[in-house]
Amino acid sequence: IYQFGNLFLNKSSTNIDEAIKCFNIVVDKGSINAMIKLWNMFYTGDSVERDKRKAFIFFSMAASNGNIDSMLQSANMSYDGDGIPVNKIDALKFYKMAANKGKIDAMIKAANMLNKGDGVIQSSKDAFNFYKMAADNWSEIAMFMYVRCLKEGTGTEMEINEALIYYKMALDNGYRAAEDKYNDLSNRNRFVN
Repeated sequence: IYQFGNLFLNKSSTNIDEAIKCFNIVVDKGSINAMIKLWNMFYTGDSVERDKRKAFIFFSMAASNGNIDSMLQSANMSYDGDGIPVNKIDALKFYKMAANKGKIDAMIKAANMLNKGDGVIQSSKDAFNFYKMAADNWSEIAMFMYVRCLKEGTGTEMEINEALIYYKMALDNGYRAAEDKYNDLSNRNRFVN
């Protein structure tokens, strides 16, 4: 049925309603491809009148059905109010979903929201966990933020040796902003130990 929808789209603009009917049938059966197709049509105004609210419905459906890119896009739309009202609680929910599926951008965005209390309840501990998740996936920025938490004891116990390890990893990975901080912390730690 999904293929029939594509055929209707390719034939002429007079078959758009038929194409949408076909896509909706398979959306009801859980077709992520159809959800994304309808999202794209309504988000961009491709063959239909642009309607970001409808687009969001289809994208959030695809996200709820496990599509990682849809999780991140739904989060961004919710966070920015892109065609829908700003809803940072929903944004965090979608960021967490994508983070737990390995999306590094989502890990960092969830951590930042939680760290700042940006439209959600502030939680240094949860922010710390998302920064660590992203740092363990070789995100230099997350390594830097994770180290700051370790160094300051934000969301965790203060852990200078662990901080030095991650500063060094960030530095070795090309994140030059870590160099002075690594050297400073290393020198201070040498005098303490």
